[in-house]
Amino acid sequence: MNFKLLLVLVGALLISVHSCEKKSTAIGLDDEVTIKFNRSATLYDNNQQIEIRFKTLVSESRCPPGKVCFWEGAATIEIEVNNTEIFELVTCPNKPHCLTAYSANYQDYDIELLAVTFDKDSNYGKESKYSITIKVTK
Repeated sequence: MNFKLLLVLVGALLISVHSCEKKSTAIGLDDEVTIKFNRSATLYDNNQQIEIRFKTLVSESRCPPGKVCFWEGAATIEIEVNNTEIFELVTCPNKPHCLTAYSANYQDYDIELLAVTFDKDSNYGKESKYSITIKVTK
């Protein structure tokens, strides 16, 4: 009898821990936010709610850690907005002269990619270890 009770309690604990896992971070207009791979941030502005999810690391051509490269390279990512639209954004260290899209427009909001990072050198190119930093403005 005690074993069955223990199993029920462990099961309930596991369900409650899993359901408490935060998948989206709340942000406001003009906030900079870092979003881990396959996670999201939700903008709350007046009556608008916009969820932005870091969907995919499309490509990583920046110089690997510990290497010397002739060209700086770029990281290309995809974000998904409100589960309906997908935008491809590219890192651009020299923003006034970029030839690629480092920001997207969604319903009068500008979503700017500020950074694409990974948690440690050995995780270079490993999508699940990446994060993006964005800023949403109007």
